[in-house]
Amino acid sequence: MEATIEEMVSRLRTAESCDEELILVQGWADAGRIDELLHLGEALLEEDSAAAAAVRWRVITALAARPGAFSVVAALQLAGDERIPVPEKRRAAALLAAGQPLENLDAFFADAGPKDEVLACLLQETVLRHGDLSAVPEAVAFAEALHGTHPLGELPLRLAEFEHVRAVTEPYRTLPLWPDQGGAEPTATVKRLPWALDEVAPGTSHRLAGAGGRVESGLFRLSAPWQPDLLTSLPLECLAGAERVRVRELELAGAFAAVFATTAQEGSGAYARLHTRQALARLADVARPGEARCRWWQFAVDGPWFYREPGSLGLLAVRPDGAVAVLAATGAD
Repeated sequence: MEATIEEMVSRLRTAESCDEELILVQGWADAGRIDELLHLGEALLEEDSAAAAAVRWRVITALAARPGAFSVVAALQLAGDERIPVPEKRRAAALLAAGQPLENLDAFFADAGPKDEVLACLLQETVLRHGDLSAVPEAVAFAEALHGTHPLGELPLRLAEFEHVRAVTEPYRTLPLWPDQGGAEPTATVKRLPWALDEVAPGTSHRLAGAGGRVESGLFRLSAPWQPDLLTSLPLECLAGAERVRVRELELAGAFAAVFATTAQEGSGAYARLHTRQALARLADVARPGEARCRWWQFAVDGPWFYREPGSLGLLAVRPDGAVAVLAATGAD
């Protein structure tokens, strides 16, 4: 006999495992038992045990993934509750955008307010999946309400050409490491300029690093024209003790893809888009990344700073005036 919601909640208060409840939640979702999922999720909002939180999150994800307006209503009601942590709100929005067709979502933007974190994220998550919401009246009105009142309000409702993420096919080239591995001594002197990404965009740096990670950035003036072999002459901690350094040139779209892959690791594509655009604009010293006239280079390092850490980022922008801006990030502690 299936346990009642009250019995399930009571057990989850002290349970060390919730495997049975997780399976049950998925079964209810498959069977379309939306009312019961919503009631279970609401009951679990009052609980703070790890097991209860895990089942509550499974309820939200199951609702988000089941197409249907009723499922969307229930998922938004739960995810929008003030007791749901902000990271979960943002991940729920990404799951809703992935699990629902646009016609199940656009009406919800009509009555959304600028303080609604779930719907603010959902708007941009939907842009990422559909490319252009500029002809959807509800989306346009909500975007106007967000502008100047919410961080995501600065994002357009249409993806730029460079934001259409595509695979980078340009191969890496391995650089010589001077002077201890037989490479030539650098032929250019390097001057560090007073600039760092975390000074002009601290939120972006935090997003790139994540919990326990590291970010390094810098702006340099070289006495010779930029060439990739000069990378290892830059005084960067991320290059110290390097066993191998590889580099390849990118278009702006490739630079966007590289940064986006790092910033999206926390599950929010909406904020990943925001911080990626901000990082590229700061590196290029322009207001918007589409205005950049830089040459972009991606580098990968085997070394102690970010040794083989998945999601590590090394990006370099050569500005039109010859200055070289560098951004490196790793999740390694």
